[in-house]
Amino acid sequence: MRLSLLQHLVRCPQRCRGYKAIAIERPDRPWLEAVKQQWLAELETVPLGNDRDRARWENAIDVREQMTEAERTAWASADPFTQPKLLKRVARRVEAAILEELQQRSLQEPLVFNVKLKESGRLDLK
Repeated sequence: MRLSLLQHLVRCPQRCRGYKAIAIERPDRPWLEAVKQQWLAELETVPLGNDRDRARWENAIDVREQMTEAERTAWASADPFTQPKLLKRVARRVEAAILEELQQRSLQEPLVFNVKLKESGRLDLK
């Protein structure tokens, strides 16, 4: 549960403010679905992460979407051996921006990103 919450915080830092946890001894799909429906009824609306923006909350960050125009041009003109290095550089820049934002919110938790994913242009926690 800890890693899942941290993943949400890293992927959507502006939209994460709190969480509610329930201890489950023997989970089963119908019971979990009932808990979800009860939670949605309490909210009286469907949160974006459970509807339209679901992929943003659940999948690794694609740093290609956050490339600057100069980075896009360099990546498009680079050979296949240089492209992973450029993606890794962009991933490091995006990672630094995320960490800076979370540090400003006083996050004390150490975050370790998966190094191997950076060369493919994705960011996710280990």
